[in-house]
Amino acid sequence: MIECEATGRNIEQAITNALYELKALREDVDIKILEQGGLFKKAKVYVKISDDALDKYVKPKQNLTDIENKDDEEIKETPIDNSSEETENIDNVQENLEEENAVKEVKTVKNIDELEKGKNFLIGLLEVINNDSKVFSEENSDEIVYEIQGENASNLIGYRGESLNAIQYLVSIINSKGNRHSKRVKVDIGGFKEKRKESLEALANRIAKKVLKTSHQTKLEPMTAYERRIIHTVIQNYPELTSFSTGEEPHRFLTICLKGKEDN
Repeated sequence: MIECEATGRNIEQAITNALYELKALREDVDIKILEQGGLFKKAKVYVKISDDALDKYVKPKQNLTDIENKDDEEIKETPIDNSSEETENIDNVQENLEEENAVKEVKTVKNIDELEKGKNFLIGLLEVINNDSKVFSEENSDEIVYEIQGENASNLIGYRGESLNAIQYLVSIINSKGNRHSKRVKVDIGGFKEKRKESLEALANRIAKKVLKTSHQTKLEPMTAYERRIIHTVIQNYPELTSFSTGEEPHRFLTICLKGKEDN
């Protein structure tokens, strides 16, 4: 093989994969970038053995001119050369070993635990977007918590945590793939989730007092299921009030009103 296409998490990894496929040195190949890759797209390259290095990787064809000129008797008496067969067998063994190693590598990736799967995804995400933040993780009986820390980590939070919630959703999907009993996932940056929880609890108390005073129901802006649960929990502390959700995700919102006034 003197040429191939290969993919990778980034350009360098794609080139490395191609060099491994060709069993070639980097200085002996020509490289063409086909796709730069992105957040959820792999990089792709085309790599070919350079013309001036072909002799190192391509075996010369056997010259059959002399053999054709020999008479039948001489050819019959010529000893059989098994070297090419042995070489082919060696190549087959090497190829089988490489395939076995590849299978073992795939199995290793599949058997990686939940915590590491999510952490590897987050590290890869930070690399792709050129964010030098670090990922820390811990696990308890109920959930797996990932904390992203760094000077630029807050750039991942987004408006009222929308980007952070999206990242958490992706990690949950990755961790739960192939595992029906995966744990709940929490991704946080600089304690944002706790600060957001405190802010929502204060909002719920403020709205509850307003509804009790005016007897008018109040609709809140669309929130995630996690944020709606925080509001529901606070409203349960007010015996005269109730809260219910309406609308479709991601535009599902809460209404707070007096009990018995849900239809007004």
